[in-house]
Amino acid sequence: MIKEALPEDFSKRRGRFSIPHDLIHDTPNALLKVMSECLIVRAESMWAEDIIEYTALSRYFEPANLGEQIPEYTWIVDQDDEGVVTGVTAKKVS
Repeated sequence: MIKEALPEDFSKRRGRFSIPHDLIHDTPNALLKVMSECLIVRAESMWAEDIIEYTALSRYFEPANLGEQIPEYTWIVDQDDEGVVTGVTAKKVS
């Protein structure tokens, strides 16, 4: 079920982010919420850094034109007092 329409410029809302491998086991609910807000177009496991690097589209990313460097984001996960994930947002870091 889609809650709201995607922005018209959704295909330009490109971003990069990475997650440590251990989040898959440690905080799967938070990770599932983040991934539900993205359309992953590239994922690469970086063994030496113990992370997975993603390139994705998201309503939370700012538009970036083709040829521009894709900005990097970090995800902010909101939780209630019981640790239940209540929402996510993305913050641009570069």
